[in-house]
Amino acid sequence: LYTDGINEAMSPRREEYGMERLRAAVINGPSDADHVVDRVVADVRRFVRGADQSDDQTIVAFSLSRDLALPAMDQTLKS
Repeated sequence: LYTDGINEAMSPRREEYGMERLRAAVINGPSDADHVVDRVVADVRRFVRGADQSDDQTIVAFSLSRDLALPAMDQTLKS
């Protein structure tokens, strides 16, 4: 989950970060929640290079542990 401040982040040259960069940051590396968030935040920071932003930037990732899955979900996960 993310706010539009992530994909609409602006570089010093007024270029938007965009969905393609966001998608690449999400899929290019380990898929656990901590790594995804760290990777996206680092990539956005590199892209904006300290340029002032006009919108909030929020990203939330979560994962589901098999140990916490409901019995009905457990059956779905095994399929």
